[in-house]
Parts: sequence; structure tokens; C-alpha cells
Amino acid sequence: MLSETTLKKMVIEAMKEKDPTLFQELTNSGELEAFAQMRATDGMETYQTLIYQALDQSATSIQTLYEKIQQHTIANQDAKTIVIRQVTEFPNP
Repeated sequence: MLSETTLKKMVIEAMKEKDPTLFQELTNSGELEAFAQMRATDGMETYQTLIYQALDQSATSIQTLYEKIQQHTIANQDAKTIVIRQVTEFPNP
């Protein structure tokens, strides 16, 4: 399951790898935790929005229950992929 804590750890690890300069600057200034938390919170908001959109679409569809469950599973995985990509994206320095 995707959680804010997991996303926060992913943000920090991705920053270490992809933008070590920013990682060092935020560490030195004491702002690393706040930055990672903000990014994780934004990611969870995006995740929830994507899931709610999928649920809304499903509620109005004529699919069978089994098909709806499949669609929810796919939508959940897609949302996770999008959010993880979003929060771990750092431009090349």
C-alpha cells in the first residue's frame, strides 16, 4: 500500500541519487525533512484524486462487478506508478 511515509523515503533516496547537490543543501539547511514531507503530501493528494476519479468512472459504468474490480486494481496500480514517478523526479543538475 502506498503511504506518505513510504513516499517520503522515496523522495529522499531519489534526491540523494539524482540531485546530490540539492540533497546536501537541504540537509545542511535542515530543510530536508520538510521538503520530503511536502512532496510526499502532494503525492498522496494526487494519488487520492486519481483513485476518486477512477471510482467515479466505475460508479457510472455498466460493467460487471468483476470488471469493476479489475478496473479498480488497474487504476490503483496506474495511480501508484504516476505518483512515484512524480515524487521521485528531479531534474539533472
